[in-house]
Amino acid sequence: MDVVRRRLDSRVLSHYLKPELIERLLTFSYLLHRSDPRKGFVKHELGQLPVVPQQIHGLLVGPDIYEVSVCFSIGDSKYWANVVLHFERGRWRCSLLDIG
Repeated sequence: MDVVRRRLDSRVLSHYLKPELIERLLTFSYLLHRSDPRKGFVKHELGQLPVVPQQIHGLLVGPDIYEVSVCFSIGDSKYWANVVLHFERGRWRCSLLDIG
């Protein structure tokens, strides 16, 4: 979320996320910052308040695949993220990231 909120440079995540996922985060960021908060799409709290993890549930579905669901809050709003990690070349790398 810090990349989406433009608090973290996306290049920091290049070793941990596949390039297409970084592009999706940057597109989400672009849409978020272009939207009009008065029309209700973006709440003021989304850009200002900290991200607080609430629940993390993970499951190792194979020797090199780990699926995680994360519930986090920003202010009074709760969001979920689904993450799939693959073990590649000695490290875990995100191959799927869905925030909603």
